[in-house]
Amino acid sequence: MPQILQVIDFSFTVSIITIKYIDIERYMEDNLERLKNVLQQMPSALIVVRQDYTIQDWNKCIAEKTKIPAEYAIGRKLNLIIPALTDYLGMVKEALSSQSIQNVKHAKIIISADDLHKIFDITVYPVPVINQREAVIIIDDITSGVKSDSELAQIEKLASVGASVAGVAHEINNPLASIIQSAQNIKRRLNPELDSNRKTAEEIGLDLEKLKKYFQERSVSSFLDNISKEGERASRIVTNMLKFVRNRPNKKTKNNLIDIIEKGIQVAEMEVNLQDDSDFKDINFSKDFPDKAVIIECDPQEIEQVIINIIRNSAQALATQEASKEINIKVTQQSKSVVKIEIYDNGPGIPEEIIDQVFQPFFTTKSSGKGTGLGLSICYNIINMHHHGSIVIESVENAFSKFTITLPVKHLD
Repeated sequence: MPQILQVIDFSFTVSIITIKYIDIERYMEDNLERLKNVLQQMPSALIVVRQDYTIQDWNKCIAEKTKIPAEYAIGRKLNLIIPALTDYLGMVKEALSSQSIQNVKHAKIIISADDLHKIFDITVYPVPVINQREAVIIIDDITSGVKSDSELAQIEKLASVGASVAGVAHEINNPLASIIQSAQNIKRRLNPELDSNRKTAEEIGLDLEKLKKYFQERSVSSFLDNISKEGERASRIVTNMLKFVRNRPNKKTKNNLIDIIEKGIQVAEMEVNLQDDSDFKDINFSKDFPDKAVIIECDPQEIEQVIINIIRNSAQALATQEASKEINIKVTQQSKSVVKIEIYDNGPGIPEEIIDQVFQPFFTTKSSGKGTGLGLSICYNIINMHHHGSIVIESVENAFSKFTITLPVKHLD
């Protein structure tokens, strides 16, 4: 009898476990179905891709936009289904390799004829999956949020360049790294102090000291130094190009604007002295700040970058001027909701016929090798797009230039 009871008890336990397993399985299936329905009904275009860019999921919004059904898109390469996204594949690679969110604001993507005058935000999220890495690509149409036709026109210019910049920059980075590394390796292989070099030289009867002297006499070492130096300069240009189209995740906090500007001035002074072989002390630098702190909600690194870029431009413009050189920064709390920054220099100014082009990407009046023309475009993006403010320039040739920046005290997402 006890044995029969044990069998009955065991059978009952198994039945309970089976029922619980069925309930858990049903619960998981219901949640999976619910999640799929949510993704399908999202107003944003959503695509899930693997590391090799093979499409794993394709929601209703992107299917309607492209007129391509999910059953056709899934299993095919993203760049073949939407060629317009080819220049943004680097975002997927970066998101998966760094396991961090990648974002591009105000991108220009022509997927359909309706997109000719539209602007999009693209966000890529890395998603860990068992034995596989996948990324979720979300594309949002933000055209309706643009304030005016003139702002939309400026954004379109920046976005059109941005797509090409992103693709080209990623293609350039790899050969640049190889060039820099190869130049460094050549210099190491010629170093007579390394044991491995001396051993190989002895085996083939080569006098490394004489070889080193020959290279010095024929300036070979200088050529290698120049390769490294110019390769690194090109790498910095590529980095700046990527900054132009890449946006870090929003890190907006409450900050004292005066502290940000002071730090920006210090960094700009150091950069000007090091890079331009000029002395910042030659410039009469004046500041007109409120007595109390000016607290605003912003990304301090981005605002600091704007200050650095503008002061650097002013210092470079003043470099060849023999008369007194002046840069003035003035901060005014216009109201409880708006603060104004004015940066003035008495440099050569900007000709009237080109002043409208200063915020366009790659436009520069500097001599070859002195700039990429991205500095002020980046400033425009940071102030207008990221912080919902404005930046304008006034200038009179052979007299002055003045940048006026207005920022909301509280950031509007």
